Amino acid sequence: MPFTPLMKPPAGMTEMEWTAHCAEVTQSLPLDTARRSNLLVELWVMSGLAHDRQNLLSLIPEDIMNNSSVYQMIIERGREEGKRLGAKAFAIERILDLLSRRFNTPIAADALTPSLEKIDDLQHLSQLMDAAAEAEHLENFMQMLASFQNGA
Repeated sequence: MPFTPLMKPPAGMTEMEWTAHCAEVTQSLPLDTARRSNLLVELWVMSGLAHDRQNLLSLIPEDIMNNSSVYQMIIERGREEGKRLGAKAFAIERILDLLSRRFNTPIAADALTPSLEKIDDLQHLSQLMDAAAEAEHLENFMQMLASFQNGA
């Protein structure tokens, strides 16, 4: 069922009308609420491959979304990713701030930020934060940053 919105719609029906029809049919299936809710959310996710997300917002009622374990998993993963990205942005900001204060000079954030953003491992960013606080010279920090970029 979740893949049906990706199929070619019947003659005389637009793709969005077909997707809405697929959702209606799925809602009428004789399944328990949890299974039907999960199927509808899966249909909604797959529909997002073919349609603008804004057009899909009214496709499935909010209470069905909230009763879906699939939707809850998507939300939880989104929260986790948001937290990780927030921690990464904070670490990068903190590194740049530490370097600026340690070496009493404005650090070229435009030059360093792309290199720091390539590092996805928060542990490595934490080590670079420590290095920014302890480096005797900016060049020492730059060497450590280069070593992380080279996979050290």
